[in-house]
Amino acid sequence: MPAPLRTGGGHPAPGLVHSRPTAELWRRLARPFDSAEVSEALLGIPSRVIRELADAIISTGAEADALLKTLPALMRRLRMGSGNHVERGASGVRGPILWSETVAARSSSLGHDGVFVCSIPGRDYDVAENRALVAALRAVVASGERLTTSFGHDAGKDSVAAAARSNAELASRYLGHRALSQVGAGPGSRTRDRRSSISGRRAAGYEPAVALLEKLDEPFAPEELLPYCSRSTRLHHQLLVAAIEKLESGGRSLPALRTEADVMVVGPYVYVHPRGNRTGHPEVAVMHDDRLTIAFDPLGVGHESVPPGLIGDRRLVGVSNTEEVAELIGSSRG
Repeated sequence: MPAPLRTGGGHPAPGLVHSRPTAELWRRLARPFDSAEVSEALLGIPSRVIRELADAIISTGAEADALLKTLPALMRRLRMGSGNHVERGASGVRGPILWSETVAARSSSLGHDGVFVCSIPGRDYDVAENRALVAALRAVVASGERLTTSFGHDAGKDSVAAAARSNAELASRYLGHRALSQVGAGPGSRTRDRRSSISGRRAAGYEPAVALLEKLDEPFAPEELLPYCSRSTRLHHQLLVAAIEKLESGGRSLPALRTEADVMVVGPYVYVHPRGNRTGHPEVAVMHDDRLTIAFDPLGVGHESVPPGLIGDRRLVGVSNTEEVAELIGSSRG
């Protein structure tokens, strides 16, 4: 394996610790994405921590509070549709007769001529608005129960866990309401599907449910997670954005960022965050393709912490600032 090569003196450029690079990488993520997976692969925050934070936000956050506060009034004016259900009986005709079903029913009842199968019109609560409401309530219940379980015996002593359990129990009681018990799964898998299916003069009453589902899709903004990031992580993001911009300025069209096997896929490269599961210095991140391994070393730590498995037969080059990244990417793709 060739000896590590350093391309410059290694002083990070001024202003590298601000949030713009992280926000830019977050903007480039392929939607939908798993916040816990992305946070671990891109920010180095353990997925367990992110999942607990997400559960706390969904079960006790502003969206959950708004939803639960509006429910007493909303339950009195739930959106209804018209629907028909099939009823078999021998006490008379209660609606339009379904003759093929009636003949089959009489055959199975030894030719009893008094059996009729009818289509009975009635009110139907299984409409898009109520499906969104049920999906939101189920999210509060699931998040609250997970958070309570994670606290174990200490759940009653922690104010967040206690609030999560209380909200989950309240949401569960509403789900048991006679009207909502008739409602199936939520509409669509993404927010735009839910919003397009909810309209009309009563749509405003369901806005808290849709807002909570939007929060469920993406519980965090990048600036909310930055306090949990190390300084070296922010520096790495500056270098990673510089690499992406250099690739694009050379005419390459890059797909959205995505996670794959605990790493970030960045166009032709793989970005490996130096999470604490590696020995030695955790401050050096790695970006590699099939020919080159780039060590992001803005703090001048050195390459000792880069596991040999991430280098393989590739050339290893260390960079410490955006100018070195741009020069290296330009030369390696030329």
